[in-house]
Amino acid sequence: MECISFERLKMYIEDDGMILLNRNMDYPNLEDYGGDWNTIMKLIEDREVFFSKFYKKRTTYLSKELYFCLKQFKQDMVLNSVEQAIFDLLMETDGADTEFIKNSLLIDKKVFDQAMSTLLKNLKVTVLGKGKQLTDSWSTFVWGTFLQWEEGINWSNQLSEKETREFIYDKLGRFLTKRQIDNLIHSIA
Repeated sequence: MECISFERLKMYIEDDGMILLNRNMDYPNLEDYGGDWNTIMKLIEDREVFFSKFYKKRTTYLSKELYFCLKQFKQDMVLNSVEQAIFDLLMETDGADTEFIKNSLLIDKKVFDQAMSTLLKNLKVTVLGKGKQLTDSWSTFVWGTFLQWEEGINWSNQLSEKETREFIYDKLGRFLTKRQIDNLIHSIA
């Protein structure tokens, strides 16, 4: 399949609210739309897409609009000590790769993965950009906080909580049931 343009992939994500990285029976994914690694990474680096693990702990790319609606329901979580240490380190460094975080905090892969999974699911951290290029179509990540990702974005959500919920249900309801959406919005861990 031929790779689509940056603008077209951005349009698909805005229309659907989110897409997944890998194939899934429930929701469209990057491959369904002809997207590739470099195109999605450009959208992330340009702050057009928010990288998360919002949907069933799978890599999920959220549109800017959906992210700003979801954040009021997801980001109030209390962080445990490891999650807080990762968050604080990212704030101090303006972003860092996995190895730097693990080495700086002296945590092993399992502890790191568990903490990052929770942080990513609850929209507290994200990918800010590419790290070390591994192949033409893959690289490591530079992780950052939601605050760093939001820098320079002029966004004002003028919707009430009720209108925000309606937007979320409308956007995700094309593919998910109300119950599935409720579970996504209200689950923390």
